[in-house]
Amino acid sequence: MSHRIAQQPNGKYCIYSTVADCFIYTEMSEQELKDYYIQKAIEKETEEINKILDEIKNDSVKNSTLYEELLHKNNTYMERNNT
Repeated sequence: MSHRIAQQPNGKYCIYSTVADCFIYTEMSEQELKDYYIQKAIEKETEEINKILDEIKNDSVKNSTLYEELLHKNNTYMERNNT
């Protein structure tokens, strides 16, 4: 990420974008700063899982083969560890 975080003289936080070369947020409390980055992480991971789900839905044959492979590995593992 191309952000720099700094604490302002008044104790609040700011985020500087090195892409835009300017502050994108100022006067943030510690909780607001945390919430901002937590929300960014949620958005990023949501986008990633949606991409994975789309790939699975669009290639059901490949997914079926993968599932069978993983099921076999799981069963082999369970057999080895339950004896």
